[in-house]
Formats: sequence, C-alpha cells, structure tokens
Amino acid sequence: MKTKPQPLDLEEIKIIISDIGKKAEQLVNYFKYKLKSACEFYLRYKDKPELLIKELPEYEEEVKKFVIERHPILQNILNYTAFRLKEYNDWLFKLAFKDVLEEK
Repeated sequence: MKTKPQPLDLEEIKIIISDIGKKAEQLVNYFKYKLKSACEFYLRYKDKPELLIKELPEYEEEVKKFVIERHPILQNILNYTAFRLKEYNDWLFKLAFKDVLEEK
C-alpha cells in the first residue's frame, strides 16, 4: 500500500535499521550526507541553468532542451538566453533525486 509523501525522518530509519547492528549510526549518517549533497546540488543549480552548464558541461545537451527559442539576431544582440525555468527546475529535481524517485 502506498503511503502519503512525508518529510524525511532519519530517526525513524535509524530505529528500523538498528536491529542490523552497531553500524546503524554510520549508515544513517551516510544517508544524511548523501541526501544533504543531493539537496545542495539542487539548490545550487535551481533557476541557474547557465551555472550548471558552466560547472558541469556534461549536462549541456539536456539543459538546451529548456531554452526558449528566440529570433537569432535578437539573441545575438541581447546576448541573452531565456529558459523555461519551471520545466528546467522539475528536470533538475528529478536528476538530483533520481534514485529516490525512480519507480521499480
């Protein structure tokens, strides 16, 4: 049965896995570290596709999908690229948390 989405509760996870042994605290700390890293990744690049491309050029082709088409002459004059930020941010969130959101 699928439950409603809830805030992350690492203490609950710690209690559940504590039966595994003494490594429970280390495991919870590792989960916390990885989740924090994913959150920081998302927050760093949210609304900043140019920064993502600059720092992680391997995502350039993916990010280009969110460019708003403009007249080439105007784009050159303005030296400006507009993005569909809502769609970009949705994609970025799914990228940051892909292993959690992936349906098995």
